[in-house]
Amino acid sequence: MANLSTVSDLRNDALWVAGEAQTSASSYYARSLEYLNTALRGLLAGGPFGALDLPAVDWWWAYHSKRGQVVIPNAFNTNQAISATFTQNSTTVNLSVAATVRLGRWRVAILNDQDQLYRVISHAAAGGANVFTIDLPHQKATVTTAGWTAWRDHILLPWDFDRFATALKIGRYPYEIELTDMVSLERRFPRSRLWLGTPQCAALINPEALEAFTFATTDVSIADNAITELTHAFVTGDGPVRFTTTTTIPAGIVAGTDYWIVRVDADTFKIATSYDNAVLGTVVDITSQGVGTHTCTPQAMSPGLHLSHMLQDGPIVAEFEYLSKQAELVDVTGTEEPPLPHQHRRVLSLGAAYLMLFDKVDSKYAQVGKMFESAWQVMAEEQYRQTTDNENFGRILSRQREVSSKRHPLRSPTGFIYG
Repeated sequence: MANLSTVSDLRNDALWVAGEAQTSASSYYARSLEYLNTALRGLLAGGPFGALDLPAVDWWWAYHSKRGQVVIPNAFNTNQAISATFTQNSTTVNLSVAATVRLGRWRVAILNDQDQLYRVISHAAAGGANVFTIDLPHQKATVTTAGWTAWRDHILLPWDFDRFATALKIGRYPYEIELTDMVSLERRFPRSRLWLGTPQCAALINPEALEAFTFATTDVSIADNAITELTHAFVTGDGPVRFTTTTTIPAGIVAGTDYWIVRVDADTFKIATSYDNAVLGTVVDITSQGVGTHTCTPQAMSPGLHLSHMLQDGPIVAEFEYLSKQAELVDVTGTEEPPLPHQHRRVLSLGAAYLMLFDKVDSKYAQVGKMFESAWQVMAEEQYRQTTDNENFGRILSRQREVSSKRHPLRSPTGFIYG
């Protein structure tokens, strides 16, 4: 185990345990990386794993190093004194004055007719627009009213989000937003009820991307490394986004490469090469405006949140701890290290070997599966022991009853002592 430092070492160990050659002479050599990545995902997600069933564990090594944040914006409502015309059998909604925010992907409803609930699918004109498109034709008679409202019910989470480790903490009552499933949320807080107040509950919803938009060379500021797009819907950390152009991309930006947003204000943003850099404010140095018309295309993003309430006195920022998706193991150079602590990395190679044998219908898969389960349990036991020891840091433990019950040698389910 002391020599299992890199992904290459883990591949060789998994192949050896499975009785396969550690070269391309084995038909399983190329697939060994797939098995390693499946084992890594299984550790994070839990659930069925071959013939095994692993519980999900919040491994400390999978925690994101910084707190996640989401911005919950205000509802766009009649305080704007903008009337909207909903035309019967039409998906086009006309506003008396251009909206001051971009409403694409927001929900919209008429306040005194909550039977009609729509989703804005297009509102991408720079500077807001006095026309937007909804997902279904308006079913009732044509109406012009200032009594309408729109709210953003898809709040994007960090791009590397895997799952929550804590609730969403906010700085006002009820001080945290409870996390639940969509069915329970809809039962308790129906989407058509236009609550005005602080969200109390939230559920995960599927990934989606914001609308693409084009911008001119004059919208690129070399001095500020910034791009102007009036009423853009971005917040810091959104992404990834990619850029293309009709002629020449601005120098400093690579076409087709993932970037993350650094919000400057409602009309301006900068870009960073990673989510962490976006949070830190480390931005891309843009050294030319390019030539032609440029396009920014948000990619399919991480899951978002559907909230129980709209805000009319926000926005507010919610913070949370989360487990991050681990980068895929690729073993390009032979020096890549997996994210697990050094002493537990063999759990990955055992997991990969188990899956390999399971696919081969080799009778040894059950024995290797027990070894994998034992290694997994030891890792979980050690994490629990470290957690309880940290709680006692600095204390004098003079009585046996004050010593953690986990302070015995680590054993596998069959009684083998690991430490």
